[in-house]
Amino acid sequence: SGALIAASLSHWRVRSAKPLLPSAQLYYALRILRMMSEGMQSGTAQTLPMLAKQLRIGFDTLEQILEKMAQANIVRKLAGNGWVMIRDVESMQLIELYRLFMFDPASLAGLDGEPGIRSWLEKIEPRIADTASVTLSKVFAEVG
Repeated sequence: SGALIAASLSHWRVRSAKPLLPSAQLYYALRILRMMSEGMQSGTAQTLPMLAKQLRIGFDTLEQILEKMAQANIVRKLAGNGWVMIRDVESMQLIELYRLFMFDPASLAGLDGEPGIRSWLEKIEPRIADTASVTLSKVFAEVG
């Protein structure tokens, strides 16, 4: 509708001055998933305008985060402009999002010229995984 387009123009016009840091992307991904989880309970799909308004971020940034989660089979775009979570917060672990947005162990292959860094990260990553194996439902309950 015309009202939706008019309301969305500010989001399209405003381009992020610089890309979001991985930690900020992780933060917004968690907030998006929490909103989607709550929406599932009431049968409500989230739309870009709804998410952008609540999170106060532009459509471009929001779409980048959603697309990344869609490629990882965490969310799915519906016909129209709705988005839904396709994983259960009871079974999804924080480490999955950490690896998606912050640090993917597969990226270690690109550190062949830096054996000290690679060795250190290979040793520390399993410890991070142990700590971050908590489920999203527990994270959401603890964060409030």
